[in-house]
Amino acid sequence: MPTSSPTFKALAALAAIVAVLLVAAAGVVVKHRNAPIIRRSQYEMLLLMIFGGFFTTGAAVAYAGRPTGTLCGIRPVLVCIGFTTIFGALVMKSLRVYRGVFMKSAMKRVKVTLLTILKFLAIFYVGDIIIFIAWYGADFPAPTITTEEASEFRGTVDKISCSSSSFIFTALLIFWKTILLVLGLYLSFLIRYVSVDFQESPWIFGSVVVVLVGCVLVMPMSYLVTMRAATYYVFLACTLLICTMVIMGLMLVPRNFRLKEVGTVTRKASSVCEVDTASFQPSQDLY
Repeated sequence: MPTSSPTFKALAALAAIVAVLLVAAAGVVVKHRNAPIIRRSQYEMLLLMIFGGFFTTGAAVAYAGRPTGTLCGIRPVLVCIGFTTIFGALVMKSLRVYRGVFMKSAMKRVKVTLLTILKFLAIFYVGDIIIFIAWYGADFPAPTITTEEASEFRGTVDKISCSSSSFIFTALLIFWKTILLVLGLYLSFLIRYVSVDFQESPWIFGSVVVVLVGCVLVMPMSYLVTMRAATYYVFLACTLLICTMVIMGLMLVPRNFRLKEVGTVTRKASSVCEVDTASFQPSQDLY
């Protein structure tokens, strides 16, 4: 997709809007980080998930333009790190709920600290780093020109794309992400009805399903279906941006409504207390 085309400019503008919304969402989370509904779900994981949204938004822009060595190297990294950050945060939140509800004993409460969560999450990043170092060190996906038969006229055309000589590292990366996807889907499925103490459980499951749908849509289009580069870019960018917005909406919008409800109830309770205090205050005329 040429960066001068109106389609790219429209998608770039949409990506900029999504980035602004992510910044605003991060500000809201930080502002209300001491509120019980935010603190209970560990606001650091919410911020990490929002941070991952910047990577997927950047990938929606980086996949446009003429392939260069820099773009060929940064494109899969942005998608991969964005997936690991967003989905990893969802998996860790699912694991926290699972250990807190299903693994606690009758006499002992299981507490999952932020440090424990970050240790588990580091495993996901280490796997990504190892695969990328091996891939880029042995078979970097450099810009490659191939000559193909033209479909719109008689003759041949030269196509430039990012490609490696072997599919093994891409397959290894897909296999690694599939393991994480199955793990997250399994954990979120187990906790989907746990909503008494952890009101976010149904939304975690819904977000994981959105990630699954996005992967099911993107993977066949990337490796099984042949289409024009411009068409593929529009499809990929729209999928990344829409999935990012839906996931952030599922994880943040219900919580924001809950914050407003709690604030409204608190203000009403304060007003009732003030009225009761005023009604029971002794009159000065009695003395």
